[in-house]
Amino acid sequence: IHPSYTNYRSGDNLYLSCFANSNPPAQYSWTINGKFQQSGQNLFIPQITTKHSGLYVCSVRNSATGQESSTSLTVKVSASTRIGLLPLLNPT
Repeated sequence: IHPSYTNYRSGDNLYLSCFANSNPPAQYSWTINGKFQQSGQNLFIPQITTKHSGLYVCSVRNSATGQESSTSLTVKVSASTRIGLLPLLNPT
């Protein structure tokens, strides 16, 4: 799984890709915390939140040989900290 970066902040875009050298081309699928997300070599989730933290698994299968393999990455999403400015009170 590329990139191998695991720490993100809420609001980031998450883009992961997976590659297997296979002939014929492999069939790809993605799961997050054991739940199927989608088929395909790439996974894109815009504006992630802390609920997107977890175990991301890319599974590949060669349809001709039936050979299967998978790789995983644990993604941690932390809440983004926003620093706000408070108005100054001017006591009279």
